[in-house]
Amino acid sequence: MLNGSFYNTINLVGIELFEAEKAAQTQEDKILLFFKNNPGNYSPSKIHEILIVNKVIHSLTPITSIRRAITNLTNSGQLLMTDEMEDGPLGKPEHQWKIKPKFNQLQLFNL
Repeated sequence: MLNGSFYNTINLVGIELFEAEKAAQTQEDKILLFFKNNPGNYSPSKIHEILIVNKVIHSLTPITSIRRAITNLTNSGQLLMTDEMEDGPLGKPEHQWKIKPKFNQLQLFNL
């Protein structure tokens, strides 16, 4: 049942691992829904900020959880990292991501 959304670097087992995995998957679902409802390019810090302000995630949710979810969504082919960057909260540049467009076979034929 576990799909690997949670990176178990702290060796959780049993119900604790199950709950951590479930929470990680839920964060991915929330982030993917955000991208579907808000087309555009966003950095992890900007998504973190927006989701907290809109009370989608708890204010104590670590930015690393958002980055993990974005990485997982990118690896599964649902998000794309762009070449665009913006300064994060510490003044360091961060890449922006966007939802991966659905491929339309008719585009091959310019129809």
